[in-house]
Amino acid sequence: VVVGDRDEAGIEREPPAGIVLLHVDEHLVAIDKPAGLLSVASERENILVHGISPDAQARGLAPDEALLQFLECAGREVLVGFNAPFDQAVLDRALREHLGVRLPNPWIDLAQLAPALLPEARLAGRPLDDWLALFGLRAQSRHRAVFDAYATAELLLILLARAGAQGLTSVSQLRAACEQQARFSPGGGAGGV
Repeated sequence: VVVGDRDEAGIEREPPAGIVLLHVDEHLVAIDKPAGLLSVASERENILVHGISPDAQARGLAPDEALLQFLECAGREVLVGFNAPFDQAVLDRALREHLGVRLPNPWIDLAQLAPALLPEARLAGRPLDDWLALFGLRAQSRHRAVFDAYATAELLLILLARAGAQGLTSVSQLRAACEQQARFSPGGGAGGV
């Protein structure tokens, strides 16, 4: 399983400014080299939010090269994110525009899986910070892809233990739980970031 996050460029229809993937194996989060910091101009406000300086962006990879690295790193793994449909849409658009391909990987959205496994928490539709707080976790710095991805990976490990205790042990079972949660949540259950 691969947990991912991306920093936004903040410019409509631009590829993400950075992509981070972390490999998660049963009880371990392995921090890979970021799939790529893209050389994309950012709006000033976005630079402040994500902390990617203009100099760092100037040293970044061209979108084609960074997206190829992302595809190589992701392989055929299941991709996991919090509010995954948003990340999926951003990455799909960038991949189609720059490489002419679609992302074939299945996704699991923790914004749907968490309330499906823990309805008693009454946090459906709530942001990642609320779910992290429930388990005493926190991201070192929010809205930075590497830290958000690591916090999401920690949440995933907790949720996988809960899922196993409920007899949900396959990717298809986890995705079915996400889909069922989305159907029964107001507005599809999308939470904040």
